[in-house]
Amino acid sequence: MKVVVVTPNEADSGLAVGFLAAHGMETLVCASLAQLGPLVSTGIGCVVLVEEVLVEPEANAFHEALHAQPAWSDLPLLLIAANESSLSALVEDVFPRSGNVTLLQRPLHPVTLVSAVNVALRSRQRQLEVRDLLALRDRDVKKRDEFLAMLGHELRNPLAPIRNAVHL
Repeated sequence: MKVVVVTPNEADSGLAVGFLAAHGMETLVCASLAQLGPLVSTGIGCVVLVEEVLVEPEANAFHEALHAQPAWSDLPLLLIAANESSLSALVEDVFPRSGNVTLLQRPLHPVTLVSAVNVALRSRQRQLEVRDLLALRDRDVKKRDEFLAMLGHELRNPLAPIRNAVHL
């Protein structure tokens, strides 16, 4: 699964990609939330974003992409903010209905970033397993319904002549 790093600062993105690549993680870099929005539905593992990309018009489009996810999906978001930021207010304002936001403060140690991304990827993997189980369940329910429909049809056909004969 890919880790998407969203930052307008090329130096930050280069460092993050380097840390994550050193631990065998595949990354993709976006300079803005506008670039990230279409990727939400493509099966990415998690998103690492800095607070500087949370600008109003792009944030709204990103919210719409997050809310368009299926019910089983809650894309993990790792939000990196400045030390003096009010992180709880930032999350409530920017991601009011997302339950899968991890807050990280700067300065950020590379081990902390790698560890948080690993946890987010494991969370996403569990979500994908739930998706697969739901699809399997839906397929099995459809097969059961088809079997019951066929069984009902097959039982009605021979019983109708017998019932008519008894009536006569």
